[in-house]
Amino acid sequence: MNESILLLIRQVYASAEQYGRRQLHAWGLSPAQAFVLDSLLSREGTCCASELREMLGISKSTLSELLTALQAKGFLETPLDPLDDRKKRLMPTPKARQQAKALHAAIQTQLQVLLQGLLPQQLDCAKAVLCRMRENLTQAE
Repeated sequence: MNESILLLIRQVYASAEQYGRRQLHAWGLSPAQAFVLDSLLSREGTCCASELREMLGISKSTLSELLTALQAKGFLETPLDPLDDRKKRLMPTPKARQQAKALHAAIQTQLQVLLQGLLPQQLDCAKAVLCRMRENLTQAE
């Protein structure tokens, strides 16, 4: 029984990843890269990597890989922070800002497909269960 839950979580993740790759093919972005870029674009002003990492709850190394890829693809610039030259600011490029609405729409479409047919109570329950699972794993570290 418990193994089937883990398998189902992996299958949902794999399906979401495949769907996202198809949706984001035109931009050459992975779903994770698109999620990070969309998060940056939705913020007012710029931020640093540590702020973004805390907001998204991902590891430093994972975020570093995603940011490096976004920079290589021309979606991100990382100038030094004028107030603290030990930090780099994360700034979406004009190319990223030009694509912001379409990128956000693609992500929202994926979310709509994923949640199609779920009642609000079911969604609330799913969120609570997933949050608890994340908490369990975080505490086990």
